[in-house]
Formats: sequence, C-alpha cells, structure tokens
Amino acid sequence: MIPLLFSLGLELNASHSFALKSAQGSPLHRSPALTASISALKYDEFLPRYLHSFRARREELVSVSDSVENSIYEYDVSPGKPRLIRTLTGLSHPGGLALDNVDDLLVANENASNVLKFLSDGAGPIIYSDTNQLPNDVASCQDGMTYAASAQDIAVYKHGSHKPDRYVTVLSGGSIISSITCDRESNVYILADTVGGIVVKYSSGLKGIGVTLPMSVPDPEGIRVTRNGDIVISYQYNYYGHLDGVVGFFHSDSSSSYKQISLPEDDSAALFSLDQTENHLWIATNGRFEYPVLYDVSASDGHIVREIDGVSGGAFWGVAVCDK
Repeated sequence: MIPLLFSLGLELNASHSFALKSAQGSPLHRSPALTASISALKYDEFLPRYLHSFRARREELVSVSDSVENSIYEYDVSPGKPRLIRTLTGLSHPGGLALDNVDDLLVANENASNVLKFLSDGAGPIIYSDTNQLPNDVASCQDGMTYAASAQDIAVYKHGSHKPDRYVTVLSGGSIISSITCDRESNVYILADTVGGIVVKYSSGLKGIGVTLPMSVPDPEGIRVTRNGDIVISYQYNYYGHLDGVVGFFHSDSSSSYKQISLPEDDSAALFSLDQTENHLWIATNGRFEYPVLYDVSASDGHIVREIDGVSGGAFWGVAVCDK
C-alpha cells in the first residue's frame, strides 16, 4: 500500500484518513465526482473513487522527464493553462518516455540501468532490468514488444516480460543511438548519430537486417512515425554559431524534408511526441540557458500554442502524450 500511496500523492493524517496533495504540497483540484469532504473518507472508500477519476484524466496528460532534477512531471493539458498534477521523483537521469497499449508510462532510467513502468491507475513502478546497459530511450509497440535503447545496443523485452529476451547490437564503431520508436505495424525505427543522423528501420522484434532510410539530419535527437508512415525527427541546426532546435517531417522514401518547424532561437530540441490527432507536437528543450521549456506546437504551421517552463537549471528530455 505504501508505494501506491506515495505515487498517488496521498497524505495519511492523524485521523487515518487521506488528503490528496500536489507536488508542492497544496491540495489538488478535485473533480465533481469526488466529494468535497475527502479528508473524512477512509482509504478503502477513497482509493476506488480517486483511481476512477485518475484514469479518466489520463486522457489529457503530458509527461516530461527532467534528467537533471531526476524527476517526471505530469501535466493536465486540457483546454486552458496547463496544470502540474503529479511529480515522480527519485529517478536516475531519466531520458526517453513511452506509453504502452494501456497507457502505462515507461521511463528509460539511464543511470540506474533499468526501465520503469508507472501504471495508468497511478501504481508502480514496475522495474524492467537492463543489466550493464544505460538506456537513454524506450519504445513500446502495438504487438506488446518493448525496446530499451542504449548507446549501441537495444534490450528486447517480450510481451509481459520484465527481463530482456536478448540484446541486439545495431551499430558499431563510434555510432550512437539517439532515439527509438515504432510504427502502427510494430516496425522499429532507430535514429542513430553517425557522422550525421540516420534512420534504420527493422521489422517487428528487430529481426533480420535493418534498412537505412534516405533521410539524414545533423545532431539528431528524437524520432516518431505518423499514422501514414511519415518520419518526424528532432535535431539541432547550427545557424551562424547558434544551435537551434528543428523538427523535420520526411516521407519515408525521401531524403529531403517536406516541412520544418523551428523553435525560438537558441532553444535546442530534445525528444518530442505527437498527440493522438497529430495536430500538436510536444517538444522538450534541455535548458541550455535559465530553464527548460516544453512547447506545445502546431504541427500544421509551427506556431507555439502553449509553453510549460521547468525549474531553473533543469533539462527536459523525454515526452509522452496520453490523449486517447
């Protein structure tokens, strides 16, 4: 019970009832479905009601990792001003994030050599071991397979398993895996930093020989695949001495992007995620200056819809959007 209560942000008071707290310790907003007298409820009455409310709100959540603060921040991004509703702490240089088929949150917990799964009902974490590896990104496919990408190797987890079935070395020499993702058919895409950024596509399960796609970008960061199979890549572009963040859209058979979205000058893009409609990009920046920023950007014309500021000195990295 204690780990579950910790992850939900519940506080047990002297009368053995529970109060729901935010990351800052102030009471969280309660939906109309929850009684105003929460503090009077016993845990066996309150938890089922809260978990039902929590699952409903998952459909409007954006999660972002902060690799410096060793935390995951979850925001309610329903119309209006985004609102921080939960902070997961005690991680070890968290990197890429992903959601599985039931909207459980997977975290590449790099310096702890594991992947953590936080369940959509608020429980967790479940630990996926990744012995002697340092996973920087994670992907979960429609077929139930999970992949944790380290610098040159990928740990492959079969559906329901928390231990790697095997490790696959997909790069050699000085090449480094920047990001990993899946398409709707569970093909796996690896964004690798060689001399520049390249994309290698594998069939489900990382079987066979990968096919290198024609696009290439400088300083690659993150990759996603749209419903129609287009490749979306975040990267850094050196513009007269400034490293500016760019997100490029590519047809899978083309070397040139058909659309580019640039972040404000001197904001460097990290990883990103598309929402379910694919109309919005949520792009993390790593705080090269005062603080990191999470941008909600229109995927059609690139205008910034909203911004979420992180803490001073932090560095946003991975992003996951739950809006199904």
